[in-house]
Amino acid sequence: MKHPEVIACFRRGLEAHNRECEGASSRIVVRAMLMAEPPSIDGNELTDKGYINQRAGLERREALVARLYADRLDQD
Repeated sequence: MKHPEVIACFRRGLEAHNRECEGASSRIVVRAMLMAEPPSIDGNELTDKGYINQRAGLERREALVARLYADRLDQD
């Protein structure tokens, strides 16, 4: 489910962020991905306090991470 207005808003936000952040460590210069499914408590991606469990998220969403870091960018 891709909504063009959501994607355009996200793109404008990234572009605005990059205009304001001159340092390379602060800029988002390669790729970003919007996910349709939010972090899951049942998948151990969220703690009871609402924090993100990064390891569980990376393991559970391994295929998305692989797409994000692939040599060739797909447009899905």
